[in-house]
Amino acid sequence: VRIAVTNVGADAAHDVPQLYLAFPHTAQQPALVLRGYRKTPLLHARDSYACTFELTRRDLSTWSGGWVLQRGMFTAHLGASSRDLRLSRDFEIS
Repeated sequence: VRIAVTNVGADAAHDVPQLYLAFPHTAQQPALVLRGYRKTPLLHARDSYACTFELTRRDLSTWSGGWVLQRGMFTAHLGASSRDLRLSRDFEIS
């Protein structure tokens, strides 16, 4: 998952975008599971930075006496926190 983070403010600042996954309903997981975060370098006004989150097999798995890859429709959510999600995309693991 790759996103561009842009400082739209007037002051230089860091940001810490977070990646949350919503698992398929059959996985019986919490509504959102944190799967990554990245701290940007210092961004001056109007600067952008590309953040990349690599999802591993384990990120898409749940524990049931061992890691089990879940199949079905996932939703990746990106934002500043679990209460401030700004982008969402669905994807399927078959």
